[in-house]
Amino acid sequence: MENRRSKTGSLITIAALVFAAAVCFFGRISVAYGQDSFTVKATFAGSDTVSYESIESVKYLESYDGGTRSLGVGSFNSLRICNS
Repeated sequence: MENRRSKTGSLITIAALVFAAAVCFFGRISVAYGQDSFTVKATFAGSDTVSYESIESVKYLESYDGGTRSLGVGSFNSLRICNS
């Protein structure tokens, strides 16, 4: 019985690590600009569309603080957007 619990725990741990690695390396964030709006799509998190009319102001920043993420995918691929 103890051996069976150990195998089950090991399988759950391995599955969790494989899932975490997949999220980190295969997640994507993309932005599509349209005529009236832009859409941000993220793997495992869906998409969100923002109309240009709903934007109240735009400001140029000399330096950018990326801030913090609450929920969502912490993908290594998202670093390309932050650093580009």
